[in-house]
Amino acid sequence: MDPGNQSRKKEKENHNSISVKGPHPHPQPQPHPHLLSRIRDRQLGPAEQITRLAWGSSWLRFRSAKELIEAGIKLRRGNTGCLRDVKFLPGLVSAELSLPWFVIDDLTHSRLLNMIALEMCVAGADGVGDYGITSFVWFMDMLIDHADDVKELRRAGALQNALGSDEQVAEMFNEIATDLVPDQQAYYQVTTQINAYYQRTARVSLYTMLHTHFGTPWAAIAFLAAVLLLVLTVVQTVFTVLQTIYTIHPLLAIKLDRVDAALNSLCFCCCFGI
Repeated sequence: MDPGNQSRKKEKENHNSISVKGPHPHPQPQPHPHLLSRIRDRQLGPAEQITRLAWGSSWLRFRSAKELIEAGIKLRRGNTGCLRDVKFLPGLVSAELSLPWFVIDDLTHSRLLNMIALEMCVAGADGVGDYGITSFVWFMDMLIDHADDVKELRRAGALQNALGSDEQVAEMFNEIATDLVPDQQAYYQVTTQINAYYQRTARVSLYTMLHTHFGTPWAAIAFLAAVLLLVLTVVQTVFTVLQTIYTIHPLLAIKLDRVDAALNSLCFCCCFGI
């Protein structure tokens, strides 16, 4: 055998042994099994470490977006568009629910269905897998019951409706989430905090009353007008009683004049307080 060929063969064997047994100087990223998987991972964002809990311990439900606002939970747009970026920010009096920015268009329905199907296909034989999209759709279905909920999400900047009416968006999420079995532990911390907030019934009742009576400027004006009418009615009744007492007891004229002046001042303040 030619010594040159033998030397080249030996060098090739040494190179193969190094490439197989030794670490690669530039590790290659794990390829995605499907292009849809890459789109899904980019939309979900980085995975978070989730503590596995006992089955059934995370089946927590909460109110719709409109009901959350009525209870004092403000919706706001988060800093990213990653679907895992959902946070509950409690405060001393009220609270905030931070949601990722999500665009709804003509392709959203089919894209979500395909990614949900992909998550079911790549799950293990025991059903354990990463159900990120499935969990997000379930979470949005909890927030959205009617078109009013979609309107509140749009107003908060967390949702952009390029599909059509708000009713269409609500129907889309309600349809996709039908018979959906997500990994609800993905949003376990958020749902637990929302339910804990609702346990403080006094605060929730106060915010519900304020939202009902002062939700619009006209409602606030009507409420203040009713209070003013009640005050004026009481003042008129007091004047009538005092006038009767003054007629029966003329000696109390000086004291009643002072009371009369005070009531006139009160009435004046009420009128100009509007």
